[in-house]
Amino acid sequence: MRELTPPDNHHLNAATGWLELGNHAEAKAELAGISDASREHPDVLEVRWEICAATQSWDAAVPISEQSVAKAPGRPQSWIHRAYALRRASSGGLQRAWDALLPAAELFPQEPWIPYNLACYAAQFSRLDEAWEWFCRSLGICADKQALKRTALADRDQAVAEGVTINGLAIINDRPNPGYAFHTQPPGGLPEWYRQNVIGGPGSFLRVIDDFRSFSDAMTNKLVSEIVARHGGSVSAHSTKGAGATLRLVLPVDRR
Repeated sequence: MRELTPPDNHHLNAATGWLELGNHAEAKAELAGISDASREHPDVLEVRWEICAATQSWDAAVPISEQSVAKAPGRPQSWIHRAYALRRASSGGLQRAWDALLPAAELFPQEPWIPYNLACYAAQFSRLDEAWEWFCRSLGICADKQALKRTALADRDQAVAEGVTINGLAIINDRPNPGYAFHTQPPGGLPEWYRQNVIGGPGSFLRVIDDFRSFSDAMTNKLVSEIVARHGGSVSAHSTKGAGATLRLVLPVDRR
């Protein structure tokens, strides 16, 4: 790919500077000065996409990102940007974002942000085991694990700021987990780490269990609690020794 030459590269640098200052209008005006021959250059397309992202113009961002993938298929960021825009565009959605990004995981096996984003999508599909696998893959190839952690926390904070409630289920165990001890046995204990870094939002709660054998019961308890919190009602349990337990869930009826 050819490099941009003056004055096009000067306009692009100025646009990038304005964008960093948060002035989207001036950034867009600088891009307007770029010659027709250079307007589909991958570097120009990337800044155009950044302007769309900054202004939440996701419908406009989709064709720009499609051009980026076509013009620079060897750039991982082009694939990530396309999936990100598709996730939010009116004609897109979660499945389209997943389908668009999944092939990039094989094309760029050493790019950590691709499995990170796939982990986010899998979690939104409620495929939590798959999400964990993608996240661990991202951690395993990421040179700057703290940057990855900061991004994950920022995503969580943004979701909470938008009114999303995030609950947690922490499993306390002594199982060795080489390379991920900072997550399974963090300083201060796993429950406190969950309280500080995971749960958040209105009515959020944390469930703590002592071993994996209790996982299914704890997950059921968590899901029932979330249903009751969302819709109102009550939940009760009755157990008989040797005969199991019965869970009774009562929800209000909407008669509108």
